[in-house]
Amino acid sequence: MLVGWQNPPQGWVAVNTDGALRRNTNMVATGGVFRDYNGYWLGRFAAKLGKCSSYRVELWIVLHSLRIAKEKGFSRIWLQVYNKIVVQVITSSALHPCANSDLLNTIHGLLQLDWEVKISHIYRKRNMVADGMVNISFNLDSSFILFDVPPPEISSRMFNDVLGVCFPKMVRN
Repeated sequence: MLVGWQNPPQGWVAVNTDGALRRNTNMVATGGVFRDYNGYWLGRFAAKLGKCSSYRVELWIVLHSLRIAKEKGFSRIWLQVYNKIVVQVITSSALHPCANSDLLNTIHGLLQLDWEVKISHIYRKRNMVADGMVNISFNLDSSFILFDVPPPEISSRMFNDVLGVCFPKMVRN
């Protein structure tokens, strides 16, 4: 199967997210990229979260993405998340009493606001820009930062997405 970044419909903003763990330090970094239907850069965020589970990291990414999108005034966002379980938990109407209910309750509250939010899973190969941004996040001096200009380290990945470059991906049924 060939996969590549998928543009959101016109009038929507794509939010690609990712998180990573550095095993040698057990430190976690996250990031999100906001782009329009042409693939053009609208902004990004990066955060270092210290030590936590990969599941909680993905929930933090969703929370940061929703808050920033709302603050920027985006009314239609397509949030693309790498962790399938997080997508299932957030999009289900079932209650999930767990150690992460604080984040889940806040996320569900944001989803009830006056806007359209679509949440879906994204393959890592479709998420190369956000993946590159997370690697940059480990080197930040502060714990959370917003960027209006894309860093040069990811320019080739952005260019590939705008051109519609696809990569092979093995998919299990």
